[in-house]
Amino acid sequence: QEFNKWFTNKVVEDKHLLSCTVLTNFTCNMACPYCYQEGFQNGLFMRKDTAKQTCEWLQDRMERYDMEKLELIFLGGEPMLNPDAVRFFSKQMWERCRALGAEFESRIVTNGVLITPEIVDELKNYGLIEVKVTLDGDREANDKKRIFKGGKGSYDIIMQRLESIAGR
Repeated sequence: QEFNKWFTNKVVEDKHLLSCTVLTNFTCNMACPYCYQEGFQNGLFMRKDTAKQTCEWLQDRMERYDMEKLELIFLGGEPMLNPDAVRFFSKQMWERCRALGAEFESRIVTNGVLITPEIVDELKNYGLIEVKVTLDGDREANDKKRIFKGGKGSYDIIMQRLESIAGR
């Protein structure tokens, strides 16, 4: 009970970091048989008006609670199916945080198929610090489970994409 009280107070009173997960869409370009999101994937993409409202909400929380840092984690489905939303959020919140004197960082969790050096370089200018690419092991293990909708394995293209963004 003491831990619960301490943890609750820490979360409520810690003004250092506001960390939010942003779902840019509810769809994916893969057909992994174990996907827990399968029942949720309905082809919906975040609209620009929703992105604007969410940015306003985030800015309000940053101001209201005098936050020092904002972290956004982009997920989907597959967030790189909606790169315009990722770009919009990144630029808007980077600019808003600068105006508030706060730090901004972002991360992307992706299957790696659509990530490019160009988007990584662009988003680095707006606080991108990490790209997490999911794999299911070596080529054989990955290509049994991480498959495209036509059944083809994804290992080779993911590794090509990783090599193209390595060191960025």
